[in-house]
Amino acid sequence: MPTLPALSRELADATAECFGLGKDGTLAFDIVGQANHGVCAVATDPWAAYEHIERLDHICEIVLKSGVTRPHHS
Repeated sequence: MPTLPALSRELADATAECFGLGKDGTLAFDIVGQANHGVCAVATDPWAAYEHIERLDHICEIVLKSGVTRPHHS
């Protein structure tokens, strides 16, 4: 997702698009990253949304500790 102004309609629309919001209200994903904002997670209740973020944090910690680095592009 590109960097967009906080609290803007553009950020809201881009976030909905990244969630894969269907016309019937269903979502393809339950968490998305937002450049310069962090992540946004949705679930049936706040605790379940928090669990999505905790799971992502755990995965990121594993990747960082593994020593894997980003490929260098020329």
